[in-house]
Amino acid sequence: MDYKIAFASSDGEMIDRSFGAANRFYIYEVEDGRTSFSEVREFNAELPEKDTETGASCGEKTGCAGNGGGCGGGECGANPKVEALSDVRCIVAEKIGFNIRRQLERKMIAVFDVKVPLAEALDKISTYFDKVDRHISLRNS
Repeated sequence: MDYKIAFASSDGEMIDRSFGAANRFYIYEVEDGRTSFSEVREFNAELPEKDTETGASCGEKTGCAGNGGGCGGGECGANPKVEALSDVRCIVAEKIGFNIRRQLERKMIAVFDVKVPLAEALDKISTYFDKVDRHISLRNS
């Protein structure tokens, strides 16, 4: 099975950004067990200063019906990064918050919170998915 993995990284070497703080994701493709760099997806790091409906600043905004969604989209709207990365099988970041994790899992996107070199994570995750796809036990590894 061919798929893409997105890594939150500042330099393409180390997974060193949380999902929310990442302004770029390095995308790798896995085809027939071989990995290759595909692209970098860049995002504007600026958050809106004021909510146009309520006038509240980002830190004050409570999201839909007070659910604490904040500026990340919360329950009522998907985060723009989630939408832009919806074609990947997996997202790897230093930290992924609960609301974003839920949005990704609804789209059947696996998430991993790690802080390791990107090459190490790429190797381990592609090996993991290879075993899962071929129905090989993960216990005997």
